Amino acid sequence: MSFDEHLKLSSSSQEVVVTTKDGDQLTVDASLLRQCKALGLTEGANQPANLTVNEVSTPIFKKVLEWCEEHKDLKEPVVQDHPITGERIRFILNNYEKKFFDIPADEIMELLTAANYLNLESMYLFGCQSMAVLLNNKSLEEVRKLLKLQDDLTEEQKEAVRKEHAWCGL
Repeated sequence: MSFDEHLKLSSSSQEVVVTTKDGDQLTVDASLLRQCKALGLTEGANQPANLTVNEVSTPIFKKVLEWCEEHKDLKEPVVQDHPITGERIRFILNNYEKKFFDIPADEIMELLTAANYLNLESMYLFGCQSMAVLLNNKSLEEVRKLLKLQDDLTEEQKEAVRKEHAWCGL
């Protein structure tokens, strides 16, 4: 079943009406939302007719649904550490996942916020890894620009930090 078909279901499917923070209502197949543990939906149980996701905008929620459709039959990813070095072993993203996270950093942040709010572990873990790769080897100024963050320190405060932490080469 395609993503669009999940939004336009037959009456025989169990449906949930989800209201986003924008006030939009989407009718969704409950089976898609089971990956979002924060919603508390379980297979075989009676599902609530209505749910509200106060922290997720409509466009981001549609991306969440797209992710859930693509990952509906997959096992949850397991974080693993290298047995010798103790470093985390990176996930290998498939082509869909690479393309999904090939978006501006601020959109990845919105997806991470939604995944965290909904407790959608696969999206959260893969998104964090994608964001880490994006931020890798960037200067503080580059990170601020990428994430559209303002610098809240004055030049005097920055100089004081540089002097205090001169040992680390700031």
